[in-house]
Amino acid sequence: MFYRQKESSRSTSKSSLDSTNEANDGSPVTRATRPSPMRPLYSTTVTHTKKRSSVPGATRSMSLRKKTLVLDLDETLIHGTLSSQCRSYHHAVEIMVENIACLYYIYKRPHVDYFLKKVSEWYNVVIFTASIMEYADPVIDSLDPHRTLIQQRYFRESCIQQGCNFLKDLTIIEPDLSHVCLIDNSPASYALNRENGIPIQAWYNNNSQDEELLNLLPFLDALRFTQDIR
Repeated sequence: MFYRQKESSRSTSKSSLDSTNEANDGSPVTRATRPSPMRPLYSTTVTHTKKRSSVPGATRSMSLRKKTLVLDLDETLIHGTLSSQCRSYHHAVEIMVENIACLYYIYKRPHVDYFLKKVSEWYNVVIFTASIMEYADPVIDSLDPHRTLIQQRYFRESCIQQGCNFLKDLTIIEPDLSHVCLIDNSPASYALNRENGIPIQAWYNNNSQDEELLNLLPFLDALRFTQDIR
């Protein structure tokens, strides 16, 4: 009996509330200033959901922080020669060597444009070459005319010469060696950081069907998600 009386009381209260709402149906101000006592003023569910969703987002952001991909230039991305070869060259660079003008003809390795576009989406791309700046700078400009793909450039003066070899110390680019790798056709180039070196077959404009750069893309795509690149 008590239970029925309680239900009746609730019904009466709800009826009274409905009546009030109907009486004020034409007054939006009244509705805005008198929220229903049956509903909380704040949605704790929404607030809680936002806090939970922010954590995975932060984790993903940290894991997707771009690593650094260092690329050699000659015989890795291009081939330069003093003599114009049979097929058309892509660029020509004139430099002074001992007061003598030398014209270099530049040939792009097959698929280099697509390769640079893709890896620049995944990595901070750096060119590290043993060539002198007077020669290499305009060649790099021809590969990245809008300067949107390659972040930094290092030349011969940044190398360490040992005999006929030019060694490339990756710590001058990225002190954390777990976040940097070097693609170079010369293994001597990464002798100081062997675990960070990625070999590639040298290209001398002798194979128009070369696919070395394309073959590296799946590997580089996976490598960028590792905690330690070595």
